[in-house]
Amino acid sequence: MKIVSPRSILAVVLLISACKKDLQSDKIAAGAVSNLSTDGILSAQVSIAPPVTPSSFLPNSSGGSASFASYDLVAGSKRVYIDYFHMTATYPIVFGLGGVPNKDGITAVPINYQVFANSATSVPISLLYNPVDSSTSPTIATCRLNDVVYHTEDWTSYVLNVNKSSGTAFSMCLVNNIAHIGFKSPAAYKVQKDGSVEMARIRLTGDTAWTLNSLPVNFYFPDFSYGTYPDKLVLKADGQVIAIDSALSGHSATLRVKGGFKHIAGKIETLRVYGYNMSVQRPGFFVTEMGDLNGLIWRDGLGGLIRGRLNAQYYKEKTGQAVLYNH
Repeated sequence: MKIVSPRSILAVVLLISACKKDLQSDKIAAGAVSNLSTDGILSAQVSIAPPVTPSSFLPNSSGGSASFASYDLVAGSKRVYIDYFHMTATYPIVFGLGGVPNKDGITAVPINYQVFANSATSVPISLLYNPVDSSTSPTIATCRLNDVVYHTEDWTSYVLNVNKSSGTAFSMCLVNNIAHIGFKSPAAYKVQKDGSVEMARIRLTGDTAWTLNSLPVNFYFPDFSYGTYPDKLVLKADGQVIAIDSALSGHSATLRVKGGFKHIAGKIETLRVYGYNMSVQRPGFFVTEMGDLNGLIWRDGLGGLIRGRLNAQYYKEKTGQAVLYNH
């Protein structure tokens, strides 16, 4: 794989504000977090404070992309000066760590940080990714802090060995693009001539091409709404049936599209889900939404097959829900 320079990287920095972590030194030093690695002078653990990127699909352009790992360092009774992190990351898909080239093995990353006595700091580490191609999509990229080389005010050197749970940052799944799937409400409650009712509209979007192979759905009556659950679901595109599931259980279905439905880059396609032998009592409503992500299967624009296991772990797109009203 060709190694590109950091200057050519499109830095897609995902800032996660919803996963903030309390960095008060008294709480951490008191053992409030169980996975700290410590030698009695310095403690370390992977952080979930911004700008750490959580497990997710990371869309990758022709120029590559970037994310961050971050580590909390907590000093005891002595001020410490951080010299190096020794780290490992998936090679060669991760080609840069903290501004230095990543190696096929352990990479030494210079760290110019100091941690005051009885206090804490967070050290962000940038991860730069090579462009994804057809041979590497999808790729699971990981990053781990193995040890921290540091010294104290009296210039005594130490090495803090960091265990796996403390040092392993959130993994990323790199793909050429992300499947954008949105659940939209039907225009109105209407029983079709064949006895079916439109339950939901599935909106497919994205600036790059991808293919939908399998779509899981859940459906249910909310509180104070009643009716008959469907015994068969059909997925249609432009009026043509592309998937059927009649083996419904637990108010869920998996709509498998034979050959896949190909999303055209930059277009908006609307697929329609119909339920057979169903009804919604008036006044009431019926909800359809994304089901178990283990049943979601799609291919990115390079043909990489993203199976349910990867989606269950990494798919974080907000798909919404369809609400079928019968007023």
